[in-house]
Amino acid sequence: MKCPQCSSLDLRNRPRRNAFYPAGCVAVLGLPLAILHQASAPREYHCQACGVDFACRTKWARIAYVALIVLSVAMGLALLAGIIFVLRH
Repeated sequence: MKCPQCSSLDLRNRPRRNAFYPAGCVAVLGLPLAILHQASAPREYHCQACGVDFACRTKWARIAYVALIVLSVAMGLALLAGIIFVLRH
């Protein structure tokens, strides 16, 4: 990974601001979606050369992000199919 400003490789990983995931999000999203949502969050970095702070998703965070989208769309379509089924019968 390189700095987007100066292309330096001298980066420092910044700690996450929210170490614990809010219980309300777990209650609304459900545990699998909450885990994927947390895993898909971009990591924050600080460039030691130019001092810029930036966020970037790792390869695994991108995979989790795509999985989160696919799972959310599948759940939405299943819910819509269930509503249509109930309304027709």
